[in-house]
Amino acid sequence: MTKRGSTDLLAFLVCLSLLLGGAVGFRSAVGALKIYLRKLPIESDLRLQSLPHRTDSWVRLMDKVEKAEMIEELGTQNYLTRFWVRERDQGTQGTPVLEMHAAYYTGMIDTVPHVPERCLVGGGFTIATGTRTLPLRIDLSGWTLEPGEDGVYSRPSYATRDAVQPDGTVRKVGVRSRVRLPRGIEDLALRTTQFIEPQTGRSMWAGYFFIANGGVARSAEDVRRLAFDLRADYAYYMKVQFSGRYETAEALASDAESLLNELLPDLLLCVPDWVEVERGEYPPENPRRRGESANLRG
Repeated sequence: MTKRGSTDLLAFLVCLSLLLGGAVGFRSAVGALKIYLRKLPIESDLRLQSLPHRTDSWVRLMDKVEKAEMIEELGTQNYLTRFWVRERDQGTQGTPVLEMHAAYYTGMIDTVPHVPERCLVGGGFTIATGTRTLPLRIDLSGWTLEPGEDGVYSRPSYATRDAVQPDGTVRKVGVRSRVRLPRGIEDLALRTTQFIEPQTGRSMWAGYFFIANGGVARSAEDVRRLAFDLRADYAYYMKVQFSGRYETAEALASDAESLLNELLPDLLLCVPDWVEVERGEYPPENPRRRGESANLRG
């Protein structure tokens, strides 16, 4: 071997050694800092289709079953599109109907599709006004602030509830004894936009928020920030969207706030309890239970 060849081989071996050493060091640092680079999927025992048909003051009118191609575009089978009306106004002409759409996603989260600004515009609507973010005030009087948990409220839950299984059947399942609100619930807000239907000139308002990895988010960017928390092994988010032919964004937000205050405990049973996830108590295969991270295996 020539001198030049020996020099090139030596340089290659040095570089390889540095790369291998860096990889080992990186994995060690990741483990020491409890940084989890891969995100595992996580589900709750209850699916969104199991939400009750009635609350204290709202009643379900109907559910919309999406076509197969729309479900494929939506990217999840765990969704619910339901139309609600205040019970006192049921059967009254001209009463606003509140459409609620919720969809659950889990695993590696790179983009957050299917927000109204994309979907409604893709369906032919035009945007009439700029985005406005309005607060959704959750009544915390029936909730207890948990000691030792930063800003987490909880309350007793049911013993059992109907749950829709993947094959469409319904069975009674036991649910967790307490339901917890996501952190930051005091900052919950509805991101609203007005849309115009060109064919009729009629307008509608739509607004949404997200619950992701035990916190609340107002935008897709916030979802990615929560879901890609480097300390978390799992990632999920749920989009909750309200829409209807309301006169103002405030009118939509007012009805959304009313329904949400009554439905939120049930809605949160359809997402994992993030406190239990962080403690390693859920799901059963949670790596934290064994004191390891899925990102450092294999």
